Amino acid sequence: MFIESQGATMDTTDRQQFKDSDVGMFDRAAPIYGQVGTKQFTYFANLLVDRLSVPQNGHILDIACGRGALLFPLAEKVGENGHVLGIDLAPGMVSETTAEIVRRGLKQADILLKDGDAIDFETNLFDMVTCGFALHFLDYDQTLPKILKVLKPGGVFAAIIPITVIDDDLVRWQWLFDLTK
Repeated sequence: MFIESQGATMDTTDRQQFKDSDVGMFDRAAPIYGQVGTKQFTYFANLLVDRLSVPQNGHILDIACGRGALLFPLAEKVGENGHVLGIDLAPGMVSETTAEIVRRGLKQADILLKDGDAIDFETNLFDMVTCGFALHFLDYDQTLPKILKVLKPGGVFAAIIPITVIDDDLVRWQWLFDLTK
């Protein structure tokens, strides 16, 4: 499922089928995604945001923002005069996150239904671009130059790279479950 390992050989039709399959899965999962079980998305997103120098009043793009694990703490950091724009390809994620933005009364956050590989914003628009937990879904060759284009000079690109461990001995990972409750 890792696009980066298939990126060079995956043709346009295969890539679209891959995206359609993933969009369907994330669309169906949206109502409970990141809301039940351990809170690893929130935990690791907060760690990243705490370590970044998020500019007060800054403009940030959050690619594949899902349910807002990065979007919401970033919106806090930029303040009321900043702006965080999340984009996601799954309509259910966009709908659920939009409702949460409204519920929280945030004026400095928005979300659009948009493919992370199709970034077409104006040049030098964002102080920071983030991508939490979804970098492996992007077509690096196509998307990284676009990210650099939309970043202001001196801007920052930050991502969380998920690592999956397949192991029958879940007891040895209890520390992670405890940490992210």
